[in-house]
Amino acid sequence: MQDWEAATMVLSLAQSTKKKTISNTYLTLHNSYDSGVNKVILDTAGLKNLPIEGDTILKCALPLVKDPVFTVSDQFALDLSNEIFQSDIMIPHIVKQLTPRLYGVNNGAFIEMQIPDEVNQAGLDGDYLPLFDWKEKNRAQALDIIDEFSPSKIEPVWGNVHGFLRGELPWFVMAGRDDSRQKGYEVACLAIDQFLENGGQACFIFFPIPGDEGLSGINFIQDLAAKYPSHVLGFPFLFREGYFPIMRGATYGMMPSYYEPFGMANEFFLNGVSCIGRATGGIIQQIVPHRQVRSFNDSVAKRADRWHAATSPPSGFLFREPDGIPSALDDWLKVNEADYSIEDRASNRLEQRKEFALIKAMTSEMSLCIKDAAVLYQAHRDRYLESIINGAAFITSDFSWEISANKYLEKIFS
Repeated sequence: MQDWEAATMVLSLAQSTKKKTISNTYLTLHNSYDSGVNKVILDTAGLKNLPIEGDTILKCALPLVKDPVFTVSDQFALDLSNEIFQSDIMIPHIVKQLTPRLYGVNNGAFIEMQIPDEVNQAGLDGDYLPLFDWKEKNRAQALDIIDEFSPSKIEPVWGNVHGFLRGELPWFVMAGRDDSRQKGYEVACLAIDQFLENGGQACFIFFPIPGDEGLSGINFIQDLAAKYPSHVLGFPFLFREGYFPIMRGATYGMMPSYYEPFGMANEFFLNGVSCIGRATGGIIQQIVPHRQVRSFNDSVAKRADRWHAATSPPSGFLFREPDGIPSALDDWLKVNEADYSIEDRASNRLEQRKEFALIKAMTSEMSLCIKDAAVLYQAHRDRYLESIINGAAFITSDFSWEISANKYLEKIFS
């Protein structure tokens, strides 16, 4: 549910109770999307007699709910006031009203531990061979499923299925619904192109769920797979039979998000996969970064240090473009405008954004992060496997719905 939908429910309650405030009603922001109020929205929400047309949903809802206004991670509560994309572009109309009231409560993990108990315990005891063997079995199963899959018009496959490299190279996967203002599929493609052009050795598998722009909106993934057919595969549909074996056989999950309220790093770790991610929102809290690598720059450090001690067992990699890029505000405005052609490959999202200084910096840092991650896997296999065990242990200990519920209750009744 988008935040404006949740806020519309609050407005509906206000209308039904005829009250200016709603006793014991709280709002949890899962995003910062807002929506202007018009007759269609009012009628849909059953608010025909509420005189607020012309305003925004969240602006109208905020006075009606009790303090605090929750968000789904501690860091996202900070980002809403500290990140340019949020404070200056997404919510400038409510930032002063909203940010003093914010309180972050981290989501719990979305899935249960999928690493077998005996494999995980062996890893905790310092024996990583069972984890390596388990991942290799998943990779073999994944390759069998890929080989047997028959593409169709509604379930196309991008890249050369039978020519996909079968060796010891690391696999990087990215998954989730495409959102042109949030997900960062184009940043991943630009970074991968740069990495492979410079001689990097790895394989990349995409599971994009087409969003509002449809399949044409992510045609740049298809173009990347055509350029590197033995290194890049794309499955732009719900690939139910292949998704989990491929994920569990993969080396890293990728999250190049422009912003991230909470994020899916927990799903990767609990499926036995390490992660790389842009240092924003809940990604920062879920990934304990390797520090002795080039991609751990000053802009990553100042964010990661808020949540992780230098001695914390690392579980993955964070990257971040340098702070203070002169054109950052203008570039974020252009990202938010999404002013490009969906159908025209010569002027699509990737082609437009790759010229922005902000995106160029993100691309370079992500490409460097991919290189750091690939080197760890290829040259220090036990340290890589240890990072998976570290990540799964950290998620299970620090991100549970019981912890979340207790924090909500503690704050509400304090």
